[in-house]
Amino acid sequence: MYPLWRKVITFPVPDMNPLQGLTYTRKSLGSCIVLELSGAFCGRNLAALREEVKSLAETQNAYIIFDLFDVTLVDSAGLGFFIRSLDQIRSSGGNLAICRVEYTLQKILSLIRLPMEDSVEEAVVRLEREGEHS
Repeated sequence: MYPLWRKVITFPVPDMNPLQGLTYTRKSLGSCIVLELSGAFCGRNLAALREEVKSLAETQNAYIIFDLFDVTLVDSAGLGFFIRSLDQIRSSGGNLAICRVEYTLQKILSLIRLPMEDSVEEAVVRLEREGEHS
């Protein structure tokens, strides 16, 4: 029998659940498209975002920035999504950047060599500079 002081940790408030759905907002900034993500970046939440990136990648020279400031969780499917997106976008002559990444995730993304920036503004500057040279 468990002692009386022991409790199971639950998520009583829906806003605190790290597995909440993924939402995103699309904005244009210069020649770049910024996708501001919020929520859990995991396999079951990626269908709409996959379609969005696919349609953007079909546009020649798409420059996409993923802003992860409000992301609560990234699983292996989310990491795979970034890798596939990078391949898709670069094959059509564009590029992407990931910015405002939490420290632990930043370490993982750097191991798999995904392009990261500290801020949206830095990402825009880098992508526009690369676009001028291509």
